Amino acid sequence: NYSLKLMKIRAWLTLPSPPDEGEWPFYLEAKKYKSDVAIDGTVNAGDTVLLFLKCNEEDLSNWDHSLRYVYVFDIDNSGKMTLIFPRSSSVENRFPMTIEGKTNLESRLGPKLVMSSNSETDNYFLLASDEPIPNPGVLNQEGVKTRGFGWDDSPFSTVVETGSNTRSPGFVSPSNWCIQKISIETIAK
Repeated sequence: NYSLKLMKIRAWLTLPSPPDEGEWPFYLEAKKYKSDVAIDGTVNAGDTVLLFLKCNEEDLSNWDHSLRYVYVFDIDNSGKMTLIFPRSSSVENRFPMTIEGKTNLESRLGPKLVMSSNSETDNYFLLASDEPIPNPGVLNQEGVKTRGFGWDDSPFSTVVETGSNTRSPGFVSPSNWCIQKISIETIAK
């Protein structure tokens, strides 16, 4: 069981995103609570962090105006994977959203995150695809370290299904998808 979990973690950490010419110019950004400044990779223990889907406005002219299903999850130091957004299912997670006919170029994703009191590194992933993941719960898993769907054979579907004991018959992995990882190191006070 631990070897499957470790294999899944390794697969996510090394999964390359397909080539992108800016057709979907959105990315994941972390900010400290009550700040408009992006986190540079380190925070202090106890800091509160918010995650946002933001638009790279330089690539806006290349955007094909497609909507994608967005998922955000975390892999912590113990190997625990936690789905952060959407909280339960693939409902209301198609982005970008439009408000009164105008495309929203920044959207908050998920709850406030209070950083651990221990020194550790969390890896946050943005996964966006033109098809919803049938069971977003596959992005959750217990850690491998403690302190005391019948998809095709593409890299995307192989990683999503790694370690899952359920299969989704007939689902073909999306043709348009991307993944982005940001790492945030927490420094103990």
